[in-house]
Amino acid sequence: SLLQGLSMAVPGKLSHTLTHLDLRGAKMESELAVTLAAVLSDCQALTHLDLWCNRIRNKGASWLAGVMGKGSLSVLKHLDLSGNAITEEGGRKLASVFWRCSALEELNLSGNA
Repeated sequence: SLLQGLSMAVPGKLSHTLTHLDLRGAKMESELAVTLAAVLSDCQALTHLDLWCNRIRNKGASWLAGVMGKGSLSVLKHLDLSGNAITEEGGRKLASVFWRCSALEELNLSGNA
């Protein structure tokens, strides 16, 4: 899959230089959340993450929160999680770790459950 290929590319030089990851409408489901979390945990320079309309649901939100809670994505400025069927449960998990993203300027959670 696309994410498996990306997970092979990121651990090297790309993890220090990748600033923008756009997976808008990539038809990613919550099952790929583990792979996505592994990719994101290595992306130290990522400032823009767009996961619009992927239906990652609460499971994906939970894995993303886990990555953020470990201090990864600390320079993230833009996060789009709209259209991912995230409920209040997933929203609470994300909200509990947003303080770790002190650079966050724009957050889009529209179109969720």
